[in-house]
Amino acid sequence: LPESIGTESSNFLDLRPIKPNFVRMAPERSPEEEDEYEDAQPAATSLVPCLTRPEYYSSPSVEAMAKMSEAKLRQVDNLEIGRHGFGSVKWPGLTDVRRMNFDELIVIERGNLTLYPYREKPKVGLWGPAYLLRHGEVALPSTSF
Repeated sequence: LPESIGTESSNFLDLRPIKPNFVRMAPERSPEEEDEYEDAQPAATSLVPCLTRPEYYSSPSVEAMAKMSEAKLRQVDNLEIGRHGFGSVKWPGLTDVRRMNFDELIVIERGNLTLYPYREKPKVGLWGPAYLLRHGEVALPSTSF
Protein backbone atom coordinates (compact mmCIF):
# COMPACT_ATOMS: atom_id res chain seq x y z
CA LEU A 1 0.00 0.00 0.00
CA PRO A 2 1.17 3.50 -0.68
CA GLU A 3 2.11 5.54 2.37
CA SER A 4 -0.60 8.18 1.84
CA ILE A 5 -3.38 5.63 2.11
CA GLY A 6 -1.96 4.11 5.24
CA THR A 7 -1.63 7.55 6.81
CA GLU A 8 -5.22 8.53 5.97
CA SER A 9 -6.65 5.34 7.38
CA SER A 10 -4.75 5.81 10.60
CA ASN A 11 -6.30 9.31 10.93
CA PHE A 12 -9.75 7.78 10.66
CA LEU A 13 -8.97 5.45 13.50
CA ASP A 14 -8.41 8.42 15.79
CA LEU A 15 -11.92 9.78 15.14
CA ARG A 16 -14.71 9.00 17.55
CA PRO A 17 -18.22 8.20 16.35
CA ILE A 18 -20.87 10.82 16.99
CA LYS A 19 -24.22 9.70 18.22
CA PRO A 20 -27.04 11.56 16.45
CA ASN A 21 -29.53 13.40 18.60
CA PHE A 22 -32.98 12.91 17.07
CA VAL A 23 -35.77 15.24 18.13
CA ARG A 24 -39.28 14.50 16.97
CA MET A 25 -41.46 17.50 16.28
CA ALA A 26 -45.21 17.35 15.76
CA PRO A 27 -46.09 18.28 12.19
CA GLU A 28 -47.68 21.67 11.71
CA ARG A 29 -51.31 21.44 10.69
CA SER A 30 -53.68 23.86 9.06
CA PRO A 31 -57.04 24.57 10.76
CA GLU A 32 -58.72 22.21 8.27
CA GLU A 33 -56.36 19.37 9.15
CA GLU A 34 -56.86 20.07 12.86
CA ASP A 35 -60.57 19.31 12.34
CA GLU A 36 -59.74 15.90 10.93
CA TYR A 37 -57.56 14.92 13.87
CA GLU A 38 -59.44 16.48 16.74
CA ASP A 39 -63.07 16.66 17.72
CA ALA A 40 -63.79 20.15 16.42
CA GLN A 41 -66.62 22.07 17.97
CA PRO A 42 -69.46 23.10 15.68
CA ALA A 43 -69.33 26.73 14.60
CA ALA A 44 -71.34 29.35 16.45
CA THR A 45 -74.97 29.54 15.34
CA SER A 46 -74.41 33.06 13.98
CA LEU A 47 -71.88 31.66 11.46
CA VAL A 48 -74.12 28.91 10.07
CA PRO A 49 -75.81 29.81 6.76
CA CYS A 50 -79.58 30.24 6.69
CA LEU A 51 -82.05 28.62 4.27
CA THR A 52 -85.58 28.33 5.65
CA ARG A 53 -87.79 28.20 2.55
CA PRO A 54 -89.14 24.62 2.43
CA GLU A 55 -89.09 24.32 -1.37
CA TYR A 56 -85.36 25.19 -1.46
CA TYR A 57 -82.46 22.89 -0.65
CA SER A 58 -78.70 23.08 -0.31
CA SER A 59 -75.89 20.60 -0.71
CA PRO A 60 -74.42 20.14 1.77
CA SER A 61 -77.63 20.61 3.75
CA VAL A 62 -77.97 23.44 6.25
CA GLU A 63 -78.34 20.77 8.94
CA ALA A 64 -74.97 19.27 7.94
CA MET A 65 -73.36 22.71 7.81
CA ALA A 66 -74.69 23.44 11.32
CA LYS A 67 -72.48 20.59 12.57
CA MET A 68 -69.35 21.88 10.81
CA SER A 69 -66.58 23.82 12.46
CA GLU A 70 -65.86 27.38 11.39
CA ALA A 71 -62.85 26.14 9.41
CA LYS A 72 -65.09 23.78 7.43
CA LEU A 73 -67.72 26.50 6.84
CA ARG A 74 -64.94 28.63 5.40
CA GLN A 75 -64.29 26.00 2.72
CA VAL A 76 -67.47 24.22 1.64
CA ASP A 77 -66.71 22.26 -1.52
CA ASN A 78 -69.11 22.40 -4.50
CA LEU A 79 -71.89 24.36 -2.79
CA GLU A 80 -75.28 23.92 -4.45
CA ILE A 81 -78.51 25.82 -3.78
CA GLY A 82 -81.67 24.74 -5.55
CA ARG A 83 -85.43 24.87 -5.64
CA HIS A 84 -87.26 21.59 -6.16
CA GLY A 85 -88.78 21.48 -9.66
CA PHE A 86 -87.29 24.86 -10.68
CA GLY A 87 -83.51 24.49 -10.89
CA SER A 88 -80.27 25.04 -9.04
CA VAL A 89 -76.90 26.76 -9.04
CA LYS A 90 -73.66 25.06 -8.08
CA TRP A 91 -70.38 26.84 -7.30
CA PRO A 92 -67.47 24.51 -8.11
CA GLY A 93 -64.54 24.63 -5.72
CA LEU A 94 -64.47 26.08 -2.24
CA THR A 95 -67.00 28.64 -0.97
CA ASP A 96 -67.01 30.51 2.33
CA VAL A 97 -70.63 30.23 3.56
CA ARG A 98 -70.25 31.83 6.99
CA ARG A 99 -73.14 34.18 7.88
CA MET A 100 -74.85 33.77 4.47
CA ASN A 101 -78.62 34.07 4.33
CA PHE A 102 -79.55 32.16 1.18
CA ASP A 103 -83.21 33.17 1.63
CA GLU A 104 -82.17 36.77 0.84
CA LEU A 105 -79.40 36.01 -1.67
CA ILE A 106 -81.01 33.62 -4.18
CA VAL A 107 -84.40 33.40 -5.87
CA ILE A 108 -85.11 30.63 -8.36
CA GLU A 109 -88.25 30.96 -10.49
CA ARG A 110 -89.36 29.01 -13.54
CA GLY A 111 -86.62 29.63 -16.11
CA ASN A 112 -84.92 32.35 -14.02
CA LEU A 113 -82.31 32.51 -11.27
CA THR A 114 -81.56 35.81 -9.52
CA LEU A 115 -78.74 36.57 -7.12
CA TYR A 116 -79.30 39.49 -4.71
CA PRO A 117 -82.95 40.06 -5.71
CA TYR A 118 -83.78 42.34 -2.77
CA ARG A 119 -80.79 44.64 -2.79
CA GLU A 120 -78.00 46.07 -4.91
CA LYS A 121 -75.37 43.54 -5.88
CA PRO A 122 -72.22 43.93 -3.76
CA LYS A 123 -68.84 44.62 -5.29
CA VAL A 124 -66.99 41.49 -6.27
CA GLY A 125 -64.96 40.29 -3.32
CA LEU A 126 -63.32 37.27 -1.85
CA TRP A 127 -65.54 36.79 1.19
CA GLY A 128 -69.14 37.04 2.27
CA PRO A 129 -72.16 37.31 0.00
CA ALA A 130 -70.07 38.92 -2.74
CA TYR A 131 -68.20 35.63 -2.97
CA LEU A 132 -71.20 34.21 -4.84
CA LEU A 133 -70.44 36.59 -7.72
CA ARG A 134 -68.20 34.11 -9.46
CA HIS A 135 -68.53 31.29 -11.95
CA GLY A 136 -71.42 29.00 -11.12
CA GLU A 137 -73.15 26.19 -12.94
CA VAL A 138 -76.84 26.99 -13.39
CA ALA A 139 -79.35 24.24 -14.15
CA LEU A 140 -82.85 25.40 -15.08
CA PRO A 141 -85.06 22.66 -16.54
CA SER A 142 -86.81 23.54 -19.75
CA THR A 143 -90.52 24.10 -19.53
CA SER A 144 -93.19 23.49 -22.14
CA PHE A 145 -96.49 25.31 -22.09
